[in-house]
Amino acid sequence: MFRFLLPLLLAVTSLVHPHCYSTSGLGAYQLPCPDTPHPFHLDGNGLFWNDWRRDGNATLFLPLFQPGLFVFFLQGSAGRFVEQWAVNVGGGVRGPMGCGCGWGLNCFADYAYSDSTLSWWQGGLGAELFGGWWEVRVNGYVPQTIEPRSSPENPAKHPNRVIRTDVPLAGFDSEGGLGVCIGPGALWGYAGYFRFVGQEEHPLLQGPRLRLEYQINIPFCWADGEAFIAAEWENTKRLGNQTSLYIHFSLPLGNQQTCRYRMNSYGRQSGRSVRRQNGIVLFTTATKLTSD
Repeated sequence: MFRFLLPLLLAVTSLVHPHCYSTSGLGAYQLPCPDTPHPFHLDGNGLFWNDWRRDGNATLFLPLFQPGLFVFFLQGSAGRFVEQWAVNVGGGVRGPMGCGCGWGLNCFADYAYSDSTLSWWQGGLGAELFGGWWEVRVNGYVPQTIEPRSSPENPAKHPNRVIRTDVPLAGFDSEGGLGVCIGPGALWGYAGYFRFVGQEEHPLLQGPRLRLEYQINIPFCWADGEAFIAAEWENTKRLGNQTSLYIHFSLPLGNQQTCRYRMNSYGRQSGRSVRRQNGIVLFTTATKLTSD
């Protein structure tokens, strides 16, 4: 099976169109502007769920060292994620592995403050492989505890109020994607799977996830800006079908004028921010208290 996979990926990679992304060939890593390193850049996301809930976050990607073709970076983000405010700080490394492809490893620390006034920490690890027109990633999440906590902490002092209980869930998400050039941009399709579990008495959340995403460069607005628009669907046995629409943009900062949109595939993808879940998955229940 695997002996047929690489030729297929290389064939997809060969669909590069000059209006999409310029490349220097599958085996070439040299960038058109080799004296200019990856810039640090600010990314923004807006997410709209099927119940019209709106979330969003801002991410700062900061390359630290770039020896040769390797990129060591830091990344931080802050924003709103499913009834909580979340802050993430992490870092990682990306490097080449031949045929215009690359690999990456990263680790993160996540802090979340939920609407129930409870705060949580978790750690995360991630790995990725990518080529010109394909990518695969997996991210794992381990919260500080999977014990349930309630707000307010002393329900006896708060009669006739709704007591909310949050349970953080540990788990992972994974996805793989393929892209093709369409018009001035690229259309990507992703398929993935996620699984998050808590204690035995709490149900797990697991299911498939599909996403269709259109990516376009915007050099006419910013030196090497990018914009994405995507529609996503996921399904769990407990929550049923969930659909969302999100937009993403990436803007370079500082006085570095790079040409990311003219880089080859490895140069382009090794300078993007890590894709991962920016909040902590919580299983929430609410109990109405009444006076005796």
